[in-house]
Amino acid sequence: MRIAIIVDGLESTRQFHSDDGEAIRQACVNVRVGNSPIDVEIFRDSQVESLLDGLADSDVAALFFASNSLRHADGLVAKAVSGHREEIVKFLNAGHGLAVLHQYGAGALPLDMPNGTVLRYAAAQVGKLTPTNASASVRAEDPLLNYPEFVADFDAGLATTGQLQSKVSWMAVDLSEMEGFQAVLRGATGDVLLSRSSDSFDWRVVACALPLDWHRAQDLLRNIAQFIATGSPQCVVWSGHDDDAPSPLAPALSQLGTSYLVDPETGPTDNRRTGPTTEWLITRPALHLVGDVLRPQAISPAWLESAKAGGVVLSAAATIDNDVTFFSGLIGSRRLEFARNFFSNLDSDVDGVKTCTDIFPLRNQILAASYFCGLFPGLGNVWNPQTDPLFSARLTSLVYPGMTMTSVLATVQILTSVAASPRILHSAQGLLATLAPDDPGTGALISACRTAIDRTPMDDMFKSIDKIDDDDLDAPLAIRLLDWIGFLKLGLHLDGNKDDLHAVVTRLIGCAATSERDGLWMSLEGTTSVVLGVVAAVTARPDAIELLDRTAKGLMALRQEYAQNRSNPSETDVITRVSHALSIAEQVAPLVIDRIAEAVPRSTYARSRPDSPETQEQSGRQADILSVRNREVNAALVQSRQSLAARAPIWILGALFVWVLVCGTMIWLGFLAGQIWRWPTLAPFLTAPVAFIWFWLATRVIWAMERFEIVPRWLSRLSRAFPKFTARAKSVTTIAANDGTPGRLPR
Repeated sequence: MRIAIIVDGLESTRQFHSDDGEAIRQACVNVRVGNSPIDVEIFRDSQVESLLDGLADSDVAALFFASNSLRHADGLVAKAVSGHREEIVKFLNAGHGLAVLHQYGAGALPLDMPNGTVLRYAAAQVGKLTPTNASASVRAEDPLLNYPEFVADFDAGLATTGQLQSKVSWMAVDLSEMEGFQAVLRGATGDVLLSRSSDSFDWRVVACALPLDWHRAQDLLRNIAQFIATGSPQCVVWSGHDDDAPSPLAPALSQLGTSYLVDPETGPTDNRRTGPTTEWLITRPALHLVGDVLRPQAISPAWLESAKAGGVVLSAAATIDNDVTFFSGLIGSRRLEFARNFFSNLDSDVDGVKTCTDIFPLRNQILAASYFCGLFPGLGNVWNPQTDPLFSARLTSLVYPGMTMTSVLATVQILTSVAASPRILHSAQGLLATLAPDDPGTGALISACRTAIDRTPMDDMFKSIDKIDDDDLDAPLAIRLLDWIGFLKLGLHLDGNKDDLHAVVTRLIGCAATSERDGLWMSLEGTTSVVLGVVAAVTARPDAIELLDRTAKGLMALRQEYAQNRSNPSETDVITRVSHALSIAEQVAPLVIDRIAEAVPRSTYARSRPDSPETQEQSGRQADILSVRNREVNAALVQSRQSLAARAPIWILGALFVWVLVCGTMIWLGFLAGQIWRWPTLAPFLTAPVAFIWFWLATRVIWAMERFEIVPRWLSRLSRAFPKFTARAKSVTTIAANDGTPGRLPR
C-alpha cells in the first residue's frame, strides 16, 4: 500500500515556499496501516497520467494533492486529473481517500465525488484568518484534530517565513454546494479553512484551504494522511503492561488496516491516563482489545466510559486447552447510537417539526426529542423542544375548539412532555371532559391524562383499568392503555404500586394478544406501545422479566424495521417512534451479540466477500436500481397498451380488410382449381401444383396473420402441425443442442 503525492513542477519551480512535496512526504512516512508503515511516492507533471490510469485497481491507498498542484487548468496535472474524473470516482468508491490542499484562484476543482458534489474553493474574506476557533464538539470528536497526533495550538503549527507570517491562507473552502462535507476549522472571519467528508461515506476526502505543506504543519498533515489512508480506527489494540501476558488476538488484530496499536506506556489504568490522544481513543465507538483480563469486580472506569460511548471492550486469554480461548468484555447499549441517528435525521427537518399540523407525527417527534435530550444532555447538535422559544410559543395553538378525542389524547402527551404552562394543560383537560363518552374504557384514558397533567402516582389509573370488563377491553383499547402506561412511567417518571403495575400490564398484554401477527401488534406503532408498557412493568419489577418473552418477536420486527429504514426520509415518523421504543427497551433487553459482530473491523487489504457488509449493501443498491428499472419497464408497458387500445379501431378495420383479401384469394384459387377440371388433358398436370400452392399459401398467410395477432392461435397451430414446419422446428432444436446453449423453439 502507498500514498501518492501529486505536485505541479511549475509551482515547485516558482513558489518561494514550495518544497516539491517534501513536507507531505515526511508526514506520510509516519502513517501506519495497521502495525505496518506505508510507502510514499511523489508524482510530478507527466507522471500523473500514468498514475491515474487504472488507479482503482492499483495498490494506491490515497492521493494527496499538494498546494497549487491543480491551480493551472492548462497544466499537465490538472489535465490528467480532469481526464480521469470517472477513474477517481471509482477509486473513491473502492473505499480509498484523497486530500487537496490550498489551490490559489481555483473555483470548482476537476474532482468529482461519488455523491455527485464537486470540491470548491473561494477567495477568503479580508481579515484575520488564523484558525483559532474550532468548536468544542469538533475539537473533542474530529480525527483530523486528535489522531494520531493531538493538535493543541493551530497558530504555532502555522509559523513560517516570508509573507505567510501575516497571511495564513488566501482561499477558503466553499461548502455551500459541497453536500456531505463538514467544517473542521474556521478562521476568525468565519471562513471554512479545513473540511472533510462525512463518516457516513465509505470514501474519505479532505478539502483544506490552508497551504499546510508551505507552513510545514507536520501534525495536521500526518492526521490528514492517516485519515485518507485508513479513516478513524475501527480497532484499538491496547498492549498489556510488563506483568500482563499478551492477548492471543493482538498479533492478528494489530495488522488490520483500520487498527491502531497503542504504546504500552500510554495505556489507561485505574488511576491514570496519558495524553489527549489516548483520551480520544478511549471514547471511540470501536473494538478495544485490552491486554489485561476484565473482571466485573475490578473494571477500569476508562473502559466503562468507552463502552457507554458505543465501543466494545474485549479481553482474551489463553486457556489450558490450545483450542479454546477465554473472552471477557464490556458492551454498551445502543441508546447513544439511537439518539445520534434521531437528531441526524431531525436536523434537516426541525422547522418542519415546529410547524407540523399532523398531531401524531408531531407527538412522536416531541416525545423522542424530549427523551433523548434528557438521556444525553451533553450530546451536540440536538434540538430540545422544552427550551425552544418558537415551539413553546406554538403550544397554545395545539388546543382549539372542535378537537376530537383522539387528537386531545395525543396533545396531552405533547404538552406534558415539554412541561407546558398550567393554563394550556387545563384547557386540554376541559376539552376532555366535554368530549369523553361515559364508559369505563374512556374513563381509564381520562384518568391517565389527569395523572399526566397533575403529575400524581398512577394508582388511580390502575383502579380505573380494573373497572373495565373483559368483554369491553378489546385489543385496540388495551394497546392504547399500554402506551399511556409506558409514557407515564418512562416518559414522565411517575410511580405507582409495582405489583398493581405488573398485574395491569399482564392483563392488558393478554387482551391485546389477539391482534398479534408475526410479532406485529396491529401495526408498528402498536408494537412500540406494547413494548413501552412491558418495559415500564419490567423496570418497576426486575423479576417480571418473563413479560419480555411476550414481546420478543415484536422487538425483532422493530429492529428489522429500524435497520432497513433508519436513514429513509420518507419513513421519519415511523422510525422516530421505533428508535424511541428500541432505545427504551435497551434498558432491560440490550441486544449485544450483534454489537460484537459489527465491531470486528474489516481489513483494508481484503477484497469484498459475498457475505461482507459492503457487498450486501452493494447488492441492496443493485436491487434498488433493478426495482426502479422494473417500474420504468412496467410504466412503458402500460403506456404501450394504452397506445394500442387507442388504435384498436384501426387494427380492427385492417384485420377485416386482410381477412376479406385472404378469403377472396382462397376463393379465387379454389375457383381456378375447379376450372382446371374442364380441360381433362391438363387436369393431371395442374391439379397437384395448384393444390400445393393453395395449401402452402394458406398456411403461410395464416402464420403471418397469427404473428400480427389477427387470427386465432388454434388456427395457426394447425399451420405448424404439418411435416414441413415440424422439420424446421426440429432442425432449430438440434442446432441449439449441439451448440451447448439453450434454444428457443419457433412459435
